Amino acid sequence: MVNGAEIYYGKFIQAIINFLLVALVLFIVLRLVMNASNAFKRTITEYPTKEEKKQLKELGIKTKNKKELINATKELREKNKPAPVPPKPTQEELLTQILEELKKQNYTRDLVENAIIGDDNITSNNINNNNLNENNDK
Repeated sequence: MVNGAEIYYGKFIQAIINFLLVALVLFIVLRLVMNASNAFKRTITEYPTKEEKKQLKELGIKTKNKKELINATKELREKNKPAPVPPKPTQEELLTQILEELKKQNYTRDLVENAIIGDDNITSNNINNNNLNENNDK
């Protein structure tokens, strides 16, 4: 007794122990439930779908043995996996391609205009030099 007040430290310690025991039991129960649900989900994804079962029967694989069925399903899924999609060109690559096409169009337009006008300044040497310059730019 301290200054007329009683301190029940035994009840306090007992409450802490009860709390820790309840927390431990809840932790263990929840962990078991989570492990069971994860194992269930894993086994569901391992087994074949109806379409895969039909394909496996066509291949002559027996569906009675679980291990063989799961392994055959994995192999079938690997075989039926779609081809990887090629990476999309970057914005810089697309812009470079567009620029090259525009240069080709302008060059051919200039050739046609000069041919229509009858400009004698364009000779085969000028055309060859322009082609060389374009190749060097790349």
